[in-house]
Amino acid sequence: MTQTTSDPIAAYWWAVRHYRWLVAALAAIALAFAGILFAQQQSAPPRYEATALVIANELAHSPEQLPRLAETLLARDSVAEDAVEAGGLPWSPQELREEHVELTPLEQNVLIEVTGKATEPELAAQTANSVADALAESLNRPGSGVGVFSIQHRASPPTEPAGDQTLTYLLLGGLALAVLLPLGTVALLFGTRLPVTRPADAAEALDTPVLGVMWLPGWHRAQRPWQASSELNRT
Repeated sequence: MTQTTSDPIAAYWWAVRHYRWLVAALAAIALAFAGILFAQQQSAPPRYEATALVIANELAHSPEQLPRLAETLLARDSVAEDAVEAGGLPWSPQELREEHVELTPLEQNVLIEVTGKATEPELAAQTANSVADALAESLNRPGSGVGVFSIQHRASPPTEPAGDQTLTYLLLGGLALAVLLPLGTVALLFGTRLPVTRPADAAEALDTPVLGVMWLPGWHRAQRPWQASSELNRT
């Protein structure tokens, strides 16, 4: 027998009430999962960022080539090794490149912003300055064939941790998951097992007129998704 309903929205909300314990359990699981991630993220040490600026005083090539050249030089062990050795940084060259420094081209690619990242403000500034010094030296090494570079601005220790949107995303994601997971599960159950919630649905499913309605014990009138008299009149 195929069960149908003439009012899918009303029937769906009936299903939400019917599976209310499942809805509550899934929502609680989603919120607990988001809470665990939130607590782990909040317990992580703060991250500080400091920036230094490398400027191209002269360029022998197109400015568009400078960002790629800078990234290429940083990818080589020599620049990272020089920065780690000169600055006394507590990381390997690979860790420095992957986790603690970022290069950003500015002002039509004639400026390179070197951002140092660390859990201590002094170390973040030291990282940015060490990488900027090593990068400028490496860019100047070929001589006039590439250009002339210098440090325009040296990094200072930041006074506050860098803004992190991760906690906001976790909160919003947890709330969205707590709503969508239970409602989506109910929708899946509802789609595979359509309920008969009204006399008209029973008449349509059985292709037989409904002669009467029997209320089961404990079925409160406030929980009835239809008005019996009006439905019986329509059937």
